[in-house]
Amino acid sequence: MTGKEQPPAAPNPYPHSVDFSGRPPPPTEGYSWEQIKNAIDTSSLHVLRRTDKGQYEYEQWQNQIDRSKYKNAGEYIAFTLLNWPDLEDPADAINVMMENLSMQERYKAIGPRLALRLNHYPVPVQKSIQYFVLWSSRDMSLPSERERLDEYLKLQLGVPGVLGLATDLLPPAPGKRKQWIWIVGYRYSSTITENAPGTRKLDIGEGYKMKPNSLGTIELEAFGTDQIRNFSIIAHVDHGKSTLADRLLELAQTITKRKDNKQVLDKLKVERERGITVKAQSASMFYTYKGKKYLLNLIDTPGHMDFNFEVSRSLAACQGTLLLVDAAQGIQAQTVANFYLAYGQDIKIIPVINKIDLPAAEPDRVASQIEVAFEMPASECIQISAKSNLNVDQILPAIIDNVPPPCGDINKPFKALLFDSWYDTYVGVICLMAVIDGSVRKGDKIVSAHSERRYEVTETGIMYPEQLPTSSLQAGQVGYFVLNMKTLSESHVGDTFFDHRHIGTPMPGFVPAKPMVWAGIFPIDTADFEKLDHSIAKLTLNDSSVVVQKETSTALGQGWRLGFLGTLHMDVFRQRLEQEYDANIIITAPTVPYKIEYRDDTDKLIRNPTEFPDMDEINSKVKYIKEPMVRSTIIFPKEYLGDIMVLCGSRRGVQLEHTYLDENRVLLKYRLPLAEVVTDFHEELKGRSSGFASFDYEEDGYDEADLVKMNIILNSKPVDALSIILHRSQAEIVGRDWVKRLKGLLSRQLFEIVIQASVGNKIIAREGLSALRKNVIAKCYGGDVSRKMKLLNKQKEGKKRMKAIGGVEVSQEAFYDFMSKKK
Repeated sequence: MTGKEQPPAAPNPYPHSVDFSGRPPPPTEGYSWEQIKNAIDTSSLHVLRRTDKGQYEYEQWQNQIDRSKYKNAGEYIAFTLLNWPDLEDPADAINVMMENLSMQERYKAIGPRLALRLNHYPVPVQKSIQYFVLWSSRDMSLPSERERLDEYLKLQLGVPGVLGLATDLLPPAPGKRKQWIWIVGYRYSSTITENAPGTRKLDIGEGYKMKPNSLGTIELEAFGTDQIRNFSIIAHVDHGKSTLADRLLELAQTITKRKDNKQVLDKLKVERERGITVKAQSASMFYTYKGKKYLLNLIDTPGHMDFNFEVSRSLAACQGTLLLVDAAQGIQAQTVANFYLAYGQDIKIIPVINKIDLPAAEPDRVASQIEVAFEMPASECIQISAKSNLNVDQILPAIIDNVPPPCGDINKPFKALLFDSWYDTYVGVICLMAVIDGSVRKGDKIVSAHSERRYEVTETGIMYPEQLPTSSLQAGQVGYFVLNMKTLSESHVGDTFFDHRHIGTPMPGFVPAKPMVWAGIFPIDTADFEKLDHSIAKLTLNDSSVVVQKETSTALGQGWRLGFLGTLHMDVFRQRLEQEYDANIIITAPTVPYKIEYRDDTDKLIRNPTEFPDMDEINSKVKYIKEPMVRSTIIFPKEYLGDIMVLCGSRRGVQLEHTYLDENRVLLKYRLPLAEVVTDFHEELKGRSSGFASFDYEEDGYDEADLVKMNIILNSKPVDALSIILHRSQAEIVGRDWVKRLKGLLSRQLFEIVIQASVGNKIIAREGLSALRKNVIAKCYGGDVSRKMKLLNKQKEGKKRMKAIGGVEVSQEAFYDFMSKKK
């Protein structure tokens, strides 16, 4: 190619010192040439890691990195690829930049910027295009995906495609430039055919268009409500919801079928490690059925009882749901709870029996259970194996045939229901909404019915399964909105949004999630308080169900009292703090909210044992002390009936129902105090049933109870962090256990340590830790015994004074061990 710039005559051992002064700067669109050169210099350190000196310089750069300047990393990578002829491998420049980019920025920045530079510079585009395609869209590494992009390049530019691009290929003519940007920037390239002037039509739907100047923005106006189905998947934990979601996305070609497609919608590290879904996720699919294109919106939901709130708000955006049941385990407690959540919202329920290829699978028996428990004909159950993809192709046709389309009207003013939101570092709060009526596009102004605040829509889109911008969203569709919200407190789940000119009647909202379990969180090192405060604030941005209050403990210092939906929710939050923010924390024993009713008809909610009234106040002012109750459902094989009834009785439970689901499985319903459930009830239940029992519960008001506060006292000084509220009948047993274990964790001092458990003024348990003793008579060699007695008496008096003025030092490690074993 004429005018092609030649590389330096001799290879430079340090590419970051290449002289760029002789090169004409291309259009920088507001970025200085110095900024771009510095970015190229920085990325070269990735290449230098192969040498000792390079490794040192790379580590120095990593220590001083300023991630904020990589918002324009696409611009920088383009320059690196196009202006660095002696670079050993352009992949190095890409890799070093991608480490500092969010997923969203990768899609938005790199493709368009790289393509723009290809238009201005004569470069070897073959390798550059290959690297871009293989990096920004991993699916392009498959031959089928490359062929789809090749087909477009042949049609649009008259070139043989990605793998056949010549190194001297001229950039496209000025009129074709935006189309070039569009195709390189689009994440999932598809077969393209000619349509009306100024548009191109993808093969996934009639009338589904992408404009060349939109950089990936798509239009969905052709999908009326009769071509839309909104559905979710509900099931007991570990029955295969996320695996089925993967198969459905593959079936609809939203993602390419690959071996590593596992839990595609589970994005949190804790979700992948535990194999559970914590946060509900959504994804849109395009599917052809009987010659007609449909837009299917899938919402994957959690299965654990702690996250029922996520399930209920996901169902509000759906008209149907798949009720998934394990063919080996059968109906479980959370299956029952989720069925009634869906039944209560009057949505179509399609029963699906999963894992039919397991050796222990009994799909016909499970179908009979479904018929008995839910009055759904066994013949309607679809039997599949999501893991092996057996019969999964029956699911989407069943959804289209049985789930009713949304009943919105595009001609009415805009109205939408907010059912989820999360925080994005770059754009603020992203709201997930179901559009009920009308339509909305960028630039429209909408109003929140809850706060009456007005917002301008800056972006709309669908989850495909990542965020994919659309030109608009209309009645029946589910998608995300960017509204320039700065905090999650502005987005109220269940809120209704209207066109600012037509404010109507809000839709029934959700009951806000109420914390069921409270626990104190403290930094192990008090110097980490500010860092931990920042970490908790960031983590709660994406988990609005956590309630945070500051608190102070004389034993542990400054900390927080946090409210969670359950003990698993608490444990997941702790794990995310440790994994994502490298936090070292102590969590106190979980407590439940108690209600104090006073004789003057006022009441108070107690979330912390330190707030519990003392005995004098209870006797003079308190009318009732009440504890929260739950209605629990337990399902298990019949041979464990006796043991489980004994367990529930020992936890102050009252039996409500006793039903046989079939000849082998029993359903029990008990009314239990929540405080008995949130400690070790679940572990004890699994132990007594050999792991076969499943458990679920729901709130059931407050009951009067004989509750007391137990204090742990060390040498006459109460330790507030070790206080607990419990039933009077359990105080002595728990007190003896705690003082005995605390004795084993404390270090001996030069004076005796007395460990006591008390209720009010009464000591209910006591242990002693003897003092370390120095042999003060070792220096006496025989002689008068009075000399020895004088030294021993002097030592005894000294220890008395030491005990009187010396406090017991409890190490952070002892606290940590005690708390972790106590829970």
